[in-house]
Amino acid sequence: MKRYMKKLSCALLALVLLLGLTACGESGKSGVDVPEELQPYVIPWEKDVIAEAKEKGTMEFYFMASLGMDVGAEGSTEDPQKWGDSCLVVFPDGTTMLIDGGMPKYAPVLLQNLKKLGVEKLDYVMVSHQHNDHQGGLVFDGVMAQMEVGKVLYNGVLNAESTEPKRLENFIKAHSLDSQVLVAGDKLSIGGVDIEILWPNKEEVGQMYDNATDLNNRSVVARFDHGDFSALFVGDLYKAGEADVIAAAGDKLDVDLVKIPHHGHKTSSSNEWGEAVSAQIAVGTGYVGLPTAQYYAYTKQGTRVMMDYMDGYIHITGHSDGTVDWEKSMERESDFYAGLDKNAGITW
Repeated sequence: MKRYMKKLSCALLALVLLLGLTACGESGKSGVDVPEELQPYVIPWEKDVIAEAKEKGTMEFYFMASLGMDVGAEGSTEDPQKWGDSCLVVFPDGTTMLIDGGMPKYAPVLLQNLKKLGVEKLDYVMVSHQHNDHQGGLVFDGVMAQMEVGKVLYNGVLNAESTEPKRLENFIKAHSLDSQVLVAGDKLSIGGVDIEILWPNKEEVGQMYDNATDLNNRSVVARFDHGDFSALFVGDLYKAGEADVIAAAGDKLDVDLVKIPHHGHKTSSSNEWGEAVSAQIAVGTGYVGLPTAQYYAYTKQGTRVMMDYMDGYIHITGHSDGTVDWEKSMERESDFYAGLDKNAGITW
């Protein structure tokens, strides 16, 4: 799966991101009035992503996380907290799905991002696991409270560390939302795309875990297939969880696009994982950064690695013939990983 159709990336500097300008001549819905305090963090593109996907018959992925915004709790004395996962997926027929929603404080930015992309309702929301950097921007007073949602997909594994372990379930009930618990073996067909759930096992539903490792290793692992193009979303799997999924799913992990587990943290992305997914592109969000060993786990397979703290907002297009286009909202000021990219035959 090493076929590339490189799309010229947008030569946008951080200043352009701050100004919120439209990139690469893309046009779409205009006139989104972004509050001044949110402008440094909001996606720079204005598009009608639903119309684009339908016109091209493609899968579109917009990776959107905190991108430098401090999303920590109010009054926190800790270092600025800049993590979280969220990705908008648009299917070939225009169906929309939001996978995770970042931290609670990110919700206003996420809502603005969706507006700038022309999304007024979400057909599906998928929650990889119940940590606040994945579900926080959805519940509380988040996206699912302020935007029409068709159906919520989640794994039903509970976070015992939370003050409200069933926060997501209670939110779904309070808002009378349609929902489905996902377990390994489930298969869905959405918008012309086949989705197979590879993890967690059904025995985990309703179980409650009181540490991050156990909860992260029960993240939803979902494979998307659109013709010859494939994508994999894996939440916050740690290396032990990766090993379990490799043993359970085998060749089903070999895809064109993979969401890097646990924001690129050294807890994850083993050499065995990089080899198993053998992706064209790996995308990480959450501003943690990617240690050299984990970066090389992908690049030595010829995988192009994109991280939001270096590349800004990241847009991936998956074509049914297996080719992939990409664009990003920022140019890398310096590339610590340039040598590893060169060794892998990748140039920016």
